[in-house]
Amino acid sequence: MNKLKSIVYTALAFAPVVALAQSINIPASEVPQGITSFGGFLDVFATLISWIFTLLLVIAVIMILYAAFLYLTGGGNDDKIKKAHSTIIYAVIAIAVAFLAQGISFVVAELLRSGGAGT
Repeated sequence: MNKLKSIVYTALAFAPVVALAQSINIPASEVPQGITSFGGFLDVFATLISWIFTLLLVIAVIMILYAAFLYLTGGGNDDKIKKAHSTIIYAVIAIAVAFLAQGISFVVAELLRSGGAGT
């Protein structure tokens, strides 16, 4: 277990070094000027919701993998199996909430873009 921890910590320590090694060239004409309209605000909001949605799905997948690990290593221990079942249920709830949030934000953004429900 200590060897695994040291490998994970070493990988995390070198992650910023790898990220800093990347460089991109952005032409001056393509640099965004910021939010200049309500549509631009909605685009930024949609991008933020998309990132949060992706993060929630990644966390849910990690929760499912953790629950599978608990289930496989439970060895007949009822406490571990109950914990695995509840973790899977929470992961499924997280996925459902993520999809609902994505759908609701899409509907609200489209209503705001069109000017309201009655137009």
